[in-house]
This record gives sequence, structure tokens and C-alpha cells, in this order.
Amino acid sequence: MSPISWLRATAIAFAALYFGALFTAPLPEGAYDDERVVGLLSGTGLLGIVIGGYALVLAGLSALAFTSILADMLHRAVPEASGPALVRALGTAYGVLLMTASALFLAVPMGHVVEELPTATPSPFRELTMAGFTTLLVAALLCAGVLVIVASLLQRRGGLAPRWCTTTALLIAPLLLIGVGWAPQFLVPIWAILVAFTMRPEQRDRGRVQGASAASGGHPSPLGDRSAE
Repeated sequence: MSPISWLRATAIAFAALYFGALFTAPLPEGAYDDERVVGLLSGTGLLGIVIGGYALVLAGLSALAFTSILADMLHRAVPEASGPALVRALGTAYGVLLMTASALFLAVPMGHVVEELPTATPSPFRELTMAGFTTLLVAALLCAGVLVIVASLLQRRGGLAPRWCTTTALLIAPLLLIGVGWAPQFLVPIWAILVAFTMRPEQRDRGRVQGASAASGGHPSPLGDRSAE
């Protein structure tokens, strides 16, 4: 498979797993009373939380793969820039934070699955779940917001995506940086899909072609690597 195919495959996996995780797990909210919170730790509620938690871990791994492939493609297009390394670092942090949030969500439910916590109580289940949401909606979204900004600027600089795509991403980024809430988090997998399916694979080596042209004393074609076709 080509890098663009892997980019698209990992973006689809990330989006599917992320949406699946958060719509499968019936996690307690702050307004839930104690009886309702305890009820989530039994039957289908417990099963849904465990499945959703595992899906969120897999989403984190998919995000790691997606951002790693994206960073490699950006580096090939703009080899002189330090931004691709930052994309990789931010993507790694985002993926790790997703898995950390999953661990917090699953801490008490898994204790009941393995029967180490025989008695269901609202505490510390409620508190650990709130810590998981804080990790997901504050720390992870801050990393994602900066990631979107850096990746979009590099895409624009390397001519790797249509201008409308990078402009849309730059409009999305502030919502991730300041949008502490439930809805903004879903913009991250949507952005990943947008990037994967608008990336221009035929221009991914633009920087290498221009560098070779400069070394030979020529002038790089305004069409990038299309001049070599």
C-alpha cells in the first residue's frame, strides 16, 4: 500500500473507533444521581463501558499511526521545516492522552468485570470518569488544536492540499483550543478524514524535486513534481 492509502486507512479506523467508543460507553455525567451511576456498573451498561474503553484505546493507536504517516509525508514535502517533528510529537501526545482517558474510564468497571470490586458504589467511579473527560476534553483537545494548526500550515506551504481544506482546518483549530465541551472533540476525526482524502499524493515529493533542481543549477518548476512526469 502507498503512504496515501495507509493515511486514509488509519484515518477511517481512527474516526470509526472514536465515534464508536464515545457512543457505545454509557458513562456517568455530573448530573446523574447515585442510583443511576451504580446502575451503569451492571448488565449491558458495564459491557458497553468496557467495549467503549477498548475502542478508545484502539482509536488512540490509530491516531498515533495516522499522525506518524502524516508527519512522514509532510517531511518529504517540506524537508527543511521542523514542523513535521512537531506534528509527530503532538500526534503521539494526543494518542497517549486518549489511552489515558480510557484507563480512567475503565478503572472501576474493569474492577467489577474481574470481580475485584464486588460492591458497586458511585465513588470513585464518578470522580475517575470526570478525570477521564478532563483528559479527553482539555489536554487531548489542546494537543489536537495545535496539531491541526501546524499540519495545516505545512500542507499549505508544501502545496499538499487545496486551500479550502487548510482554511477549513484553521477555522476548526480554535474550536479545539477553546471549545471545552462535548461536541468539539468530534472535529478531530472529521479533520483526519478531510486531510486523508484531500492530500495530494502526486505532490508529496515537491521539496525533494525542488532541491534536486537547485543543486543542478536549474529552476524548480511551479508545478512541483508534475514537471518530472
